[in-house]
Amino acid sequence: KKLGVVMFDLGAGTSDIVAYNNSNIYHISCFEEGGDQITSEISRHFRCTLAESERIKVQYGCATSGLVEPEEEIEVQVVGSAQPQKFKRVQLAIIIEKKMTELFMKMKKKILENKLNEIAVCGIVLTGGVAEMKGVQELCEKTTDIPVRIGEPYKITGFISDKLKKNKFSSAVGLLNFVYEDDDLKNKYYRPDLYERFVKKMKEMIGQLF
Repeated sequence: KKLGVVMFDLGAGTSDIVAYNNSNIYHISCFEEGGDQITSEISRHFRCTLAESERIKVQYGCATSGLVEPEEEIEVQVVGSAQPQKFKRVQLAIIIEKKMTELFMKMKKKILENKLNEIAVCGIVLTGGVAEMKGVQELCEKTTDIPVRIGEPYKITGFISDKLKKNKFSSAVGLLNFVYEDDDLKNKYYRPDLYERFVKKMKEMIGQLF
């Protein structure tokens, strides 16, 4: 953030650009495109429900078709068919690659319009649920001509920390860290009575289980 960096937050319904320079926010843009649009496109192509489309996207999705074995097959539950149908996995990758390329091209245009490439000393950081997909980093680098790395939440401790260290939780964890590190916000919204009631309720639930 001090040297200059651009972040792409690839969410379900929207994707955002946030550029930092000298530790301050330099630019913000938002696009009404994200993982949901990819899911819809997959659903139309394979004639499957949105739930089935989301499943194969998460399980088999790849944003760079060149990383997929040409003969690898996947099973898709097509609407109106009693048995799952087999398709080439590369067909799925081509659909995702096309949609992601369109999005990254729009982001690249915004970068060039605002000369963000001149301040992106530390390149681009990808985060959000879509950033967990295989091949996204490679496709983003190819499209933007800027070094790209995957970012994930940090400053997480506790027994569920491994589950929270995922790209899709970046915004939520970041907001919680922001409040936690700001004494004014903590003092303004901290309610001891609510905290004590929460702890009491948790103790009751644990007592019932054990």
